[in-house]
Amino acid sequence: MFVGGEVFTSFLGLLFKATKVNGEENRVVSANPDSENSHTQIELGLFLNNPRILDEKPNTSLESGIKSFGNGYLKHNSIRFLGHVALCYLLIFHLGASTLISLYILLVPSARQVLQQKGLQVQIFSVFTTLATFANGGFIPTNENMAVFNKNSGLLLVLIPLVLFGSTSYGPCLRLVIWVLEMVTKREEFGYLLKNYGELGYGHLLSSMNCLCLAATVFGFILV
Repeated sequence: MFVGGEVFTSFLGLLFKATKVNGEENRVVSANPDSENSHTQIELGLFLNNPRILDEKPNTSLESGIKSFGNGYLKHNSIRFLGHVALCYLLIFHLGASTLISLYILLVPSARQVLQQKGLQVQIFSVFTTLATFANGGFIPTNENMAVFNKNSGLLLVLIPLVLFGSTSYGPCLRLVIWVLEMVTKREEFGYLLKNYGELGYGHLLSSMNCLCLAATVFGFILV
């Protein structure tokens, strides 16, 4: 269920995309190794590891090379940052939800009694339920599914947002996280993600208007 989840499969796509863009950049830097351009190529390679070199050592040929290459470099860096955000998104929600479910079961006797009667361990139930809910697998390790917890509204309130964060509301949540990171870190990569979401080919990264419409639609249906 975890491997087939929507967020995880999109994260794998980001990894392949970053690898492809990185390979294209390496081919550009190593192309045409003639003596006339070798010095410029070496400086361009140094720029990839240290962008401040342009401020310290201005060079006309280097500047022209960087201008033509800068967009690709920023795009590659932005895709890499987006992959980190998606990975942290996965880990935080899985670890956080598993912890909350375990705490709830340990603190609420009626929920703990259900697992004792079923012969289920708290940790196994928490992890399995989190994975199934986030990936929208629809499986719970009880014969009655979630009906057996009909009196445990706290547990249901933990799982309901987890269903949304792993599927329909992933796009709006992702853009919100990137916006917060851009405000806090002031990194150019996060600003690039917010402005050039269409160029990255990542379907879950939506415009602000689409995110608002999608969020309003989701919560509207829930209210109805």
